[in-house]
Amino acid sequence: MSYSLNQIPNLILFESVGCWFQIHLNNAPKLQYLTLSSSGTFNIQGVSFLELPALTYINLSNNHIRSIEGVQWPPLLEDLNLSKNELTRVDCTCMPSTMLCLDLTDNPELVVDTLFPISLTALYLKGSYLDILPSLPKLE
Repeated sequence: MSYSLNQIPNLILFESVGCWFQIHLNNAPKLQYLTLSSSGTFNIQGVSFLELPALTYINLSNNHIRSIEGVQWPPLLEDLNLSKNELTRVDCTCMPSTMLCLDLTDNPELVVDTLFPISLTALYLKGSYLDILPSLPKLE
């Protein structure tokens, strides 16, 4: 089934290699897990996941994402996988207080200089450059 952008009011738009793709939100209010790994995604700036209130897990690993600036994360998000991307900076101030696990593994251009959510229990940074040791929450 195909829709034009003006026919669907609630969309998440992702820019992928050479095209945009969309996720229709009206039929997924109970969606808890979203995996878009290896999808060729490179632009999620300004994306809002707020229309997916039950979403607790997002996997955007193994893509070409350079920035998560302006992303509106779902309020119940607990686990975010951004490993194997091209991130250069991560702003954790917009992440929800429910965040438990953040995977930033293998983002070789990433400079980690941010405060992480105090709720984190797992943080993965292998393969990322630590310019300074940021203030870390108490991790288990």
